Amino acid sequence: MTKDDYTTTGIFSLNMNLNPKKKQHYVPRGYLKNWMAKREAKEGKKSEGVWVWSINGTRKNRFCTDLMDISQERYFNKLCIDQDIYDMLVYKYQGANELVIGIINELKLLLAVDLYKKELGQNHAKLDVVNKNLLEDKYEKLETAFLKTINKINECPKDYIKDLINGNFDLRDLVGFYAVQLFRSKKMRKSIGTSIKSFTISRDGTEKRLSEEQKDNLIKAILFIESIRFANDLSNTSFSVELLLSNSQDSFITSNSPAVSLGNRKKHLSNVSEIHGFIPLSPKVGMVIRGYKPLNKNFMIRYIDSQMIREYNKITVNWADDEIYTSQSKWCL
Repeated sequence: MTKDDYTTTGIFSLNMNLNPKKKQHYVPRGYLKNWMAKREAKEGKKSEGVWVWSINGTRKNRFCTDLMDISQERYFNKLCIDQDIYDMLVYKYQGANELVIGIINELKLLLAVDLYKKELGQNHAKLDVVNKNLLEDKYEKLETAFLKTINKINECPKDYIKDLINGNFDLRDLVGFYAVQLFRSKKMRKSIGTSIKSFTISRDGTEKRLSEEQKDNLIKAILFIESIRFANDLSNTSFSVELLLSNSQDSFITSNSPAVSLGNRKKHLSNVSEIHGFIPLSPKVGMVIRGYKPLNKNFMIRYIDSQMIREYNKITVNWADDEIYTSQSKWCL
């Protein structure tokens, strides 16, 4: 697709939401709703909310709020791709599999948008919605598929197992959710941005250093591609899923960086067969993902007591970015 594919009404043929989505979540609301609880609310306010615990003092130490106010930032997934960024992606992923190449080809749409806007084409300002929504829409489509499985588990683990045996669900949905959430978080984006000081592109014997804005957009694109590639690679290994079911009054907590990589993160991300991760799925269900099969099993269920739940909650707190989410106004480690 090129800039010439956009006419006065051409934008309306795009298969995407054309209303700008301002509050963009880096942890899905459909996931966080599992920690919703009844609360005292003023007239006109919602009667349910999530308890939020700030662990760096930037907000109140504890408060109960709506899902729209947590794990989100204004246009967090807005993505702009110019020729420099696109060429960097093509160079980085040369020789990659068809899945990755397909994603890069889809992102080429944003290069066409950039060219059209720079040439001040007719109604060019309207195309800003493509930058704001394209990546957000892609994440939402993944959420819809993954959360269908997670909701089934949270409703009744026994029914999920029956559906799993009957082929109605796929363990790869759980692998995909973990992988995408691991790369999608604000914490991961900040970590990569801090560890990589700059990007430089070489053309015709000259080098150009990308601006900070270009760097940020390149990282957004890379993290999206890596989340899909990581999920695909992990799904093609001898992976295993272990569900942890609470057998006590204690509950799992979660955070604004819920997918945890246990052990050496860099080693795990470079070799999926060694991945060992954890993510809470609800107050009563947690999940461990491994890139190998303990006891040669790819699916296990373990009932755990209060002490073990608190151990996993400590892991969640230590991995969190700056907020912890709970379904109760009081909890302990």
